[in-house]
Amino acid sequence: MRISANDVDVYWLDEECDVDIDTLVIYCGQEPCPLPTILLDNTEEEAQHIATILSKLGRVHPFMDKDTPIGTKLYRVGNNLLLKLADFHPVTSGNHWLFGYPIVRESLLATTERFNISDIVVLTSSLYSHKETNVLKSDAQFSSKRFSELDEEILPMFAWVCGMLSESVNKIDANFIFFNSTPRKVMSQEMFADGIGLMQFIMPINLKEAQESYNEYESELNDRKTGKDLFTTPDVSENGGMYS
Repeated sequence: MRISANDVDVYWLDEECDVDIDTLVIYCGQEPCPLPTILLDNTEEEAQHIATILSKLGRVHPFMDKDTPIGTKLYRVGNNLLLKLADFHPVTSGNHWLFGYPIVRESLLATTERFNISDIVVLTSSLYSHKETNVLKSDAQFSSKRFSELDEEILPMFAWVCGMLSESVNKIDANFIFFNSTPRKVMSQEMFADGIGLMQFIMPINLKEAQESYNEYESELNDRKTGKDLFTTPDVSENGGMYS
């Protein structure tokens, strides 16, 4: 079934609706810090693909094969949902908000209109703030705040839109998880370990597969020069990073 709104098409692969969902977890596969992708792409319980969101506004390569990853994807994992946002134009293009905002808006609203969602969690990082956001514990590798509690944290576009819409439309004060990523330390084994522990309270992760993905990303990170600024962060996403 297809639902279209404002140049965004939602293709539902599952006819279920009005189902009670514990948590909608949102992340972006194009972030410079790849840890949310490493964790959520490797859930212990098999993720059921229930919707694909496509738009002419998305940044998509003109040539592809059958298995080329295109579009934002919605998955169901037990009583939880995963919304993996994608196809954003680079920040430097000037089109990041212009073409990205409608994709985020329609993806989120189509999901929350179809399911009865109790809570919304957004996974991102503190990299945009150029500082570690956690001040409670010096060795902690992530921090957690509700959207209404945010103060000096700098959010990527997708995260801000999800928080704003969740609060204003869905009346849900979204929970933001910030991994303590900086331009000089995009991610670390300690951050990965804390992320695994954190996810046990949201949805269990397949540790073996996640570790393999982490090693793969770390190998690519170590092969490139990092640490000068955001724009030197390697593109480890499926369809281009937000800063590439």
